[in-house]
Amino acid sequence: MAKNYTKVHDYIKNEFNVLIVGPAGTGKTSIVKKVCNELGFKMKYIDASLADEFVDLVGIPAPDHENNVIKFFKTHDLLDAEVIVVDELNRGSRGFRNGILEASLEGAIKGEKLPNLRCLVAMMNPNEEGYQVDDLDVALIDRFDARLYFEPTIDMRYFTDKFNRDVAKVVKKWWDDYNSQVKDKSNKNKKVYISPRRMDKVVAGFQKIP
Repeated sequence: MAKNYTKVHDYIKNEFNVLIVGPAGTGKTSIVKKVCNELGFKMKYIDASLADEFVDLVGIPAPDHENNVIKFFKTHDLLDAEVIVVDELNRGSRGFRNGILEASLEGAIKGEKLPNLRCLVAMMNPNEEGYQVDDLDVALIDRFDARLYFEPTIDMRYFTDKFNRDVAKVVKKWWDDYNSQVKDKSNKNKKVYISPRRMDKVVAGFQKIP
């Protein structure tokens, strides 16, 4: 996790658009939020799977009778944002992703500049078995300056800080052994992927109810 944190920190600090791909529970969202807070950048977080392209991105359309045009009124947190953080990008609607397409290249939506925007960071799960996600437009992927893949791993520092070192060592050994079986294609007893986030919940739950 420390390596991932450093990379994300450097990219956001240097105002790169970043696409982060990784299995569920690998800390993608928490790392991005932590980096933004550390850098002091105002962040607009959007969960694409739940987002409405107008309410959350383009703006609410309303007639401007004086100029005989339609104006799109955006939320203050979007206009103030220095970093737009989009979670579950490949679960969003096509209209929403088209808005992200413009924002990632022009720093604008519907031709209207986002005055404080430094960069855009998006996270998503890989398009593989078990995930109900869409293929992304190649043009959208190409708009990101950097792409990162988060490998699932047990972060010893995190588990040690939250529980203790002995617990962290046991968790890591069990998870590493189990995960090697998940990856073993010759294993007839197919194992279900258990994310680091799930291990965190299991340990926390076990401490409350042994």
